[in-house]
Amino acid sequence: MNTKKKSAAGIVVIILILIIMRFFSIVELPIPSLYISYLTYAFAIFIYCYTFKGRKRIGKKYPFIGKYFTYIVFAQIILCAYSMIKYNETILDMIVCISAYSLLLITYAILISFERDGMKFLLDAIFWIMFINTILASIHAVVLNYTGVRLFGFVEMASKNENVRIGLGALMSVFLIYAFYNLINKKRMILMSIALAIGIFALFYVSMTRASQFATIASLFVVWAFHKNNGRKDMIKYIIIGVLLVIFFNSSIYTSILNVFSIDPNVNEHFTSTEARYNAIDYFSQFTDANPIMGMGWVVPKNEELTKIWSGKSGTNYFDDLGVLGQYYRQGLLGLAIFIILIIRMLYTTIKIRKGIPEKAFCVGLCAYVLLTAVSQNTLDGQRMITVPFYIACTEFVYYKQKTNMLLLKRKETDALNNER
Repeated sequence: MNTKKKSAAGIVVIILILIIMRFFSIVELPIPSLYISYLTYAFAIFIYCYTFKGRKRIGKKYPFIGKYFTYIVFAQIILCAYSMIKYNETILDMIVCISAYSLLLITYAILISFERDGMKFLLDAIFWIMFINTILASIHAVVLNYTGVRLFGFVEMASKNENVRIGLGALMSVFLIYAFYNLINKKRMILMSIALAIGIFALFYVSMTRASQFATIASLFVVWAFHKNNGRKDMIKYIIIGVLLVIFFNSSIYTSILNVFSIDPNVNEHFTSTEARYNAIDYFSQFTDANPIMGMGWVVPKNEELTKIWSGKSGTNYFDDLGVLGQYYRQGLLGLAIFIILIIRMLYTTIKIRKGIPEKAFCVGLCAYVLLTAVSQNTLDGQRMITVPFYIACTEFVYYKQKTNMLLLKRKETDALNNER
């Protein structure tokens, strides 16, 4: 049993996640959701300041992070200045708009924890927090749907198929990919099997978000595909994958996925939500057509005039379900670049990780999830921003660890050759 004292950086990150998850919503907090969000942003800034000494060391080891954050600050300063001039908004309005980006600052604390405690400590913490939360949310949903009794303090969204929907938290992606990664590596197999079963049940019965369902299943498939076995097992696995892909592309499941983009009620039973997305695209595209660099800019719907700009005259246009397009429409090419840089870097570091390293499959799964959800879910939205520091930290840490190990190996080989001479 590892009795080594865990880093304070890891502990404060866990506290932040618990705040975001509302301490499992055991009771309904008498605090508006907006205030809880501001509390998490303030706590993220505290974590950034608290890790001052370790942050300098991390910045030198992982230079991409500092450069990436510098670009984000640059882009947001320009967007805020543009929005203040165009919509006559205040500095306080702009702080409210960009405050979610403060969550990215915990990337340094995560990497400090990874280096001190290993990846397992924080990822296990996420696993247990999300596992407990998913169990409680599932029980709450089942009891509420069948009896109308609210057991816990979860916030229900609009009903679907006559059942309530409950958000499970953005870190479900990390939780399920990590559980599956452990399962295929034969670690705590019974626990991980139970966690996966409950997690997938919750995706289909509790949150009922089609994009998350498809992206999660596909990402787990990708993790399995990149998991390293011996030669014969890999050959059998790739044959199975090939057969499954042929079956998938000739199945009704594939057809139903394509039908999601149709507004024909005979083809898509959820055509109204698809139609709403197309209407939102038509509305928001006028801003990027007029100014592709800035897009709409930051708008706080604090009065009737700004509300009409923010969601259109009909009041039914929203960025939430437009994925990375929403990022582009709201922040133009300046904001779109934030997403593009993120995914290119994740792909680059993951590709550079050698095949034999077990964590490669986990990192590939994270990349796959970000790409597969990009159509309808923006990773850089306020509600999903908490995942980005983990995506960056996991891929950067595994890549750096491999690069360092390879350099040490080369030095040893060079020293051995010099000694022979």
